Amino acid sequence: MAIFRKRNGKWQYRIYFYDEVGRRRERSRSNFGSKREAQMAAAKEEAKLLNNTFVMDQNVRFDSFALEWLETFKRPHVKESTYDRISRTVKNHLIPQFGEYRLIDINRVMYQKWINEKVEVYSLGTVRSFHSTFSSILDHALLDMNLIEKNPAHRIRISKRDDTPDEDDDILEFLEMDELNRLLAYLEVTPHGKYKRSIQYLALFTQIARTGLRVGEALALEWEDIDLDAGTVRVNKTLSFGSKLELKVTKPKTKKANRTLRIDAQTNDLMRRHRTSQKEVYLAYPNYKKPELPLVFHSPNGTWLRTSIVRDYLRDACKKSGVQHISPHVLRHTHAVHLLEAGADVKYVADRLGHADTKITMNIYLHVSKKIEHDAMALYEKRLKSTMETKKDAEQSL
Repeated sequence: MAIFRKRNGKWQYRIYFYDEVGRRRERSRSNFGSKREAQMAAAKEEAKLLNNTFVMDQNVRFDSFALEWLETFKRPHVKESTYDRISRTVKNHLIPQFGEYRLIDINRVMYQKWINEKVEVYSLGTVRSFHSTFSSILDHALLDMNLIEKNPAHRIRISKRDDTPDEDDDILEFLEMDELNRLLAYLEVTPHGKYKRSIQYLALFTQIARTGLRVGEALALEWEDIDLDAGTVRVNKTLSFGSKLELKVTKPKTKKANRTLRIDAQTNDLMRRHRTSQKEVYLAYPNYKKPELPLVFHSPNGTWLRTSIVRDYLRDACKKSGVQHISPHVLRHTHAVHLLEAGADVKYVADRLGHADTKITMNIYLHVSKKIEHDAMALYEKRLKSTMETKKDAEQSL
């Protein structure tokens, strides 16, 4: 129920209500020119109470709310590596910008300007990640806690930078078969720096390109995960960064990521060579430490290989072999594309990549599927044309 009174020539309303834990609260607003204006404004607030859209607490700040969301609604329900990534976004990007604002004071224009600034500095994928986290926090404030009337992050535009090429940002990168063979041939004949007996990077990049493993999955492999007699590799862990950027092994990205894959004969033979080569390296180079765990791929100091080291090594190999500059993840895409072009079923490819759903595979490799469909239709039309010409020739000969 609202109460109205006039003070210093202006009208004021005061609404009393009970919050979600039964405490009696009040909300007031003044400076209305007439009693009717105050009554209309109060009626809107009371309607929000009835429709459960009333903002219960207008003083909640973004920083405290976001941190509580992290600890209560994210940490217990996501992988530790996922939590670490979201936590860095909240603490390093969102709170420095919005932390001191009350939730009700964050508006669409303010947020769009911030997004525009971020697009000038970060990749679109990174900015979309920031946006996803921010929108999730405010959805929680809106839908679960009744702390804002609407989410200002909805329908925000995340556009390209002016200097971004016009091509579609989602165009998939992969190597054609001849490019991949050229890269691997270069690695085959090029020694690994001062450790000339090592073929580790040849084995690593071949493994990813021939199995579609994620980079973290490949770097977490131990020799017990590879059955060289059966020609299989078991994926049950991944290498990731912790909250303090330390390397650690965690569970795979999804349940479907737990999988056992067949290895082609050439790759299987290469892994045998790598295992033998690894033992020779331990004997030939005293400073090349054998790790405590039986890691398939590791650094000279006996620890896990960092993805940054792997990325730099691949970049250098691409440059010297005359192949387009790619990231290690592109080798995973390359495997999937080659499978699809060879006629593999989408579900098989999805299972091999460890995708949670075939829809993910279809969305990522949509343009490849369209190309395969186009090529298949071209062959079909060619066959039809050939059949019709044969039929016509036969009729003319009668």
